[in-house]
Amino acid sequence: MPERQAHGFDYEKLIVKKYNLFPSQDTQFDAETANGTPVQIKCIKQNSSIDLGDYYRNKTKKKDFILIIGFWKGQKNNIVKEHIIHVNHKTWNSLFRYSKAEEMKDELKAISNNYSDDGKWKLFMQKHKYYWNKQKRRVQLRFKRDHDSQKRIQCAINKTDFYNYFIKWEYVQDVQTTTNFIQSQKLQEVAFI
Repeated sequence: MPERQAHGFDYEKLIVKKYNLFPSQDTQFDAETANGTPVQIKCIKQNSSIDLGDYYRNKTKKKDFILIIGFWKGQKNNIVKEHIIHVNHKTWNSLFRYSKAEEMKDELKAISNNYSDDGKWKLFMQKHKYYWNKQKRRVQLRFKRDHDSQKRIQCAINKTDFYNYFIKWEYVQDVQTTTNFIQSQKLQEVAFI
């Protein structure tokens, strides 16, 4: 497992313990609250884009969820800021709408990891970056492919958009209040943007 991924799992374990969360029953999420509210956990270097993982998995959330992002500085275990954001899944899913999403998925399947498909891959990326960015987007596509087995489309929120848009969804106070919020049975009463 890559170091970056291992560190994310370490942070996930820390958050699960800190907020008394439980293993998720849904593979789209990392954990859940006592009342079953899904929780997605991210550990990101300060001043970096927030990597969200697979595009297709992100565009099909079926439940509102809590997004916890810890930003680290210097050492990966030095979390300097933590954001707790309550996300309305319909608002979230709207950020990933793309009229060419299924076409993009089919085209991706038709490209191999062989060197001979490098040109095909480049044209594929250029095409979908062009069409994706024809609209103002708060989420950016990240095309990943190597000559072994990696071939996927991930997504990320850049730092500026995170602080100008997503942070408006934040609910965070002191640790105890936040813990109570996360464990609360009344999450549906919190206003969403």
